[in-house]
Amino acid sequence: MKHATIIPLIGGEALAATAVFGDRPEYILSYDVFKDNEKHLLNHWDNEVPYHLLDQGGSAPLNEKIDVVSSV
Repeated sequence: MKHATIIPLIGGEALAATAVFGDRPEYILSYDVFKDNEKHLLNHWDNEVPYHLLDQGGSAPLNEKIDVVSSV
C-alpha cells in the first residue's frame, strides 16, 4: 500500500504507518513552522522521502495514487 503523511510532527504515526505498510511514505506534506520538529524524521529516512512545505508553494504530486494518508 502506498501512503503519505501530513504534518507528522515528531513522527510517531508516520513511523507506525511505515511499519504496518512495510515501506516509507511516498511524500510528506507539512508547513515551515513544523520543519524543526520533523527534521529527525527526515534524517531517519535518509532525506529520501520527498518533503513538501505547503506554505512555501509545495504540494502533493497529483499524478501519484495514494491508498492511505495519515495526519496529526
